Amino acid sequence: MKNLPAWFAFFSLILSFSLFASFNAFAKVGSPPSDPGVLLFQKADGVIFFLLILSFVSGLYVIKSIGSGALNATFTAFLEGILLIGLSRLFAFFSFQGVYQISSASLHFWWHLLFYLGMLAFIWGGSRLKDLSTNASPEKFGFRNQTFLGLLLLTALAIFVFPNSLESALSPVLTGSMIESSGLLHLAAIVLAGAAGSTMLYIRHHWGRLLSVSSLPLLAFLVLSAVQHLWELAAGSWKLVVVPSQTIERVDQLIAIPAFIFLIASMLRVAQVVRSQLRP
Repeated sequence: MKNLPAWFAFFSLILSFSLFASFNAFAKVGSPPSDPGVLLFQKADGVIFFLLILSFVSGLYVIKSIGSGALNATFTAFLEGILLIGLSRLFAFFSFQGVYQISSASLHFWWHLLFYLGMLAFIWGGSRLKDLSTNASPEKFGFRNQTFLGLLLLTALAIFVFPNSLESALSPVLTGSMIESSGLLHLAAIVLAGAAGSTMLYIRHHWGRLLSVSSLPLLAFLVLSAVQHLWELAAGSWKLVVVPSQTIERVDQLIAIPAFIFLIASMLRVAQVVRSQLRP
């Protein structure tokens, strides 16, 4: 941490302050301030958004430290994965605040799609690493990478634009359907998080210190992301654990906070190694 430049710390503080200001402004709408449960929920969400911002800025710092080259494509994909996962939580937050007039089934459908996009970005980044290890002339951040990651972002933008207009057609199909009752959305999230986690194991066994330092914290982040959906599957969809919906959300938050701490740690460790290797 002592090697972090002043601009990084300043940028992080500015973004974090802006995030908390906007979050508190939204959270006051329709939420009774005297309810300790609501306040606790809001504060935990605020911490999660704060960690998401730091994760994203940490990823930017890693890309700046690495510079141009084939390895840049990997961490650009990881950075987009962080952004998309953050957007999934932001979409849910906007829905709770009434920005989207959609049913619970539709909410879960849309924010899971955003989570899937984030996992696909992580998987794509891992595939770039495999290309680096097997290809004598690995592709830099060129047309294929730009096209794939651009399509993910465009899909995410569409998810934020169209939910209200598609609600009348989508909600009757999803509400009470097998997709909702079977927990299929959670199962798909677990599978994708597992696939992304397998790329971290590949890094661990096929790369040197530069990337292996990030593999275990990143793997921990992805495992905890899968555990989040496993918990929601068991308690929300399958009712294996009978608890109030508020408790399901609280446990989800308790899992998310260490997950994003691991994500920040992985990015900062890579940046630290890069800077130490560049040091004369």
